[in-house]
Amino acid sequence: MTYMRNPMLTRKASHLPLLVVWAVAEAAGCWHGTGSSSSGQQDCSPSCQPTQRCDTSTWSCVCDDACAASGPICDPAGSGELGECRLVEATGCYEIVHLTACPIFGQTCAATAAVCTAVQAALEVVNAALPPGTVGTSYAATLSAAGGAPPYSWSVTVGALPPSLSLAASSGQIAGTATAAGSYPLRVQVQDSSSPPQTATLDLVIVIASAGVAAADFFKLAIVPNQTMSASTFEVQVVAELLDPNAGVLVPPTVIDGSGNSQAMAPKTLQWPGTTEDSITIWSATIPMVNDQVNNIKVVSGAKELVFSVRHKSALTVLTALDATQLTSDIKAAITDPTIDVIQVGYDETNLGGVLQYVGENAGNTIPNARSYWLTVEPANGNTLTWSRDTGALGRPATDWLHFNNVIFGSDTSDDGGGTFYVSPTHHAWLSHSQFRGKYKYTWGKDTPITADATIDVRSMAAEGQQVYFTDCLWDGTAEDAATSWVQLARDLRFNSHRGDINNFGRVVLNMYATDIETVRNSTNTDYFHNDGFQIWGSVGTSDIVFKGLKIVSPNIPADIQPFLLDRTFVPDYSYNLMDTVIIVGAAPGTVLTAQVAGRISNSRISNYSFPNQHVAFRQDFTEANGAFDPTNVYISNMEVKKVLYIAPAGGSSMTYDYQNVANTDNISNELGANLGLAGVSFANIKVSSTP
Repeated sequence: MTYMRNPMLTRKASHLPLLVVWAVAEAAGCWHGTGSSSSGQQDCSPSCQPTQRCDTSTWSCVCDDACAASGPICDPAGSGELGECRLVEATGCYEIVHLTACPIFGQTCAATAAVCTAVQAALEVVNAALPPGTVGTSYAATLSAAGGAPPYSWSVTVGALPPSLSLAASSGQIAGTATAAGSYPLRVQVQDSSSPPQTATLDLVIVIASAGVAAADFFKLAIVPNQTMSASTFEVQVVAELLDPNAGVLVPPTVIDGSGNSQAMAPKTLQWPGTTEDSITIWSATIPMVNDQVNNIKVVSGAKELVFSVRHKSALTVLTALDATQLTSDIKAAITDPTIDVIQVGYDETNLGGVLQYVGENAGNTIPNARSYWLTVEPANGNTLTWSRDTGALGRPATDWLHFNNVIFGSDTSDDGGGTFYVSPTHHAWLSHSQFRGKYKYTWGKDTPITADATIDVRSMAAEGQQVYFTDCLWDGTAEDAATSWVQLARDLRFNSHRGDINNFGRVVLNMYATDIETVRNSTNTDYFHNDGFQIWGSVGTSDIVFKGLKIVSPNIPADIQPFLLDRTFVPDYSYNLMDTVIIVGAAPGTVLTAQVAGRISNSRISNYSFPNQHVAFRQDFTEANGAFDPTNVYISNMEVKKVLYIAPAGGSSMTYDYQNVANTDNISNELGANLGLAGVSFANIKVSSTP
């Protein structure tokens, strides 16, 4: 038998390691038949070897080649395997030998090398961000990669993890219990198992907040309670703030609905009334109503609770009054029948105050009240309700739980159309979507005195114990916004062409926006009101107040305005007050306003004040009882003004803090903190102008 070198193997020698395999040059012969030749049955297969087949045209054994040349072969079974094509010496034929499966997902074998070669995307870190953490709370996050050849190995190459957190190199898990608050930038790197290895990096930040604070220091309802509604849901809103804004992160308040189910509240940003501009942030949660029953609702912050109720009715009971007599009769009926929810006035009433004068009395006797939910009085579609004082009526309905919606108080044409609405002792009153109008913006000069008869207000007499609510109201061309400390809620109010004080001082004052403000003063100072701009003052009820959100945008603010933050007049003291987010934009050319802080104040916060071109003065020179600024445990933060003035008591040294005498105009907190006269205040982020 003669042997010869396989020429196909020789052709592969330049690409593969030399494999010397000798082939058989001639095939084995076939024999014919399994029986007699006359049967016509022929079969050569018994004499053919593996890797051969019987060629019935020649009745000879020929190669059944599964491959054509010696060497590695890729994917012979369609499953990503690596195989080898080998020559069988006994037959001179080629066969496939299955070696192994490529062991890594995403790889395939190469036809020209006896190795598995990865077919893969570029390696990358795919985390968009890492979650924040809280001191004292377990932290867990996992880094993730894509592409490359797993397994991966992780490391931090720039920066560092927060103290007490660690990174598992093999899994990419970051875990531990954070011990220090702060912002921690770092660069993470991942390396794969390719040869040579690939690497990828990504810059990330882990923010660790101070330990969560369970209970808010200032915790107030931001909605009107005891409403009746047919809607299937109700939005609960509260103010929940900390005394020290840097004390930590407040644990979100929880709402428990009428079914006893609870949910966490979330921050909600409001808009300045009449604008699309973001204003203040409060807490909000929308809860389902239990149909046709009183839903008792509770909002919880730590150990503090706010409890109120909302009554649900599938259909409200609505009466329609077509004249003044019917309106009076319907209100009297509703005082004793709490199933009546709404009275719609189906005619134009120009003297609502006169019609409803003492409507809650019957022949001089108070009608027994059976209500604990609001009775809404509003115009029917296409009608108007006006409350004026032209007839001399003082407008004291003597009715409890009375809600006026969409009512016009005052007049654009009458000098004495003030429209004073008196709230009787211990009664509840609510005014929503109503307007207070005055003639002043059209005809009155700046020096024209204002008289008591010309004012428009809703008056709740001192020490009478009323509970008054204002929501979504407009003061337009008015001389004064008068509301006393008996106001429970005043929110989403707008002032246009206002001529006097903004004196909303109540339990909760939220989100007020004013344009074209001009304080009324004259050379002889004979105006009925002193018109000092905006202030919180009064002889009672100056503690436990939330005042959050006032923006004044006006080119007409005169220099003689005194925008008191806290007034000294008739004040015993202030305590547990929040005064947050007060902004003044614009003034007459060259006008410099000085916002003044006075009075005895404790356990309170003044924050987020922006008067970029104006001054703020801490006044300790006032000599009235409790008039001088006397702070104890007060936090003042995030204030931007042109300069800060400290006015010392008689014999003391006053100081000016501005660009000329502070180390860093971006934050003068250290300089203010060193002033012994301000020792009761913790200052943070107080900025003054860097230019004259």
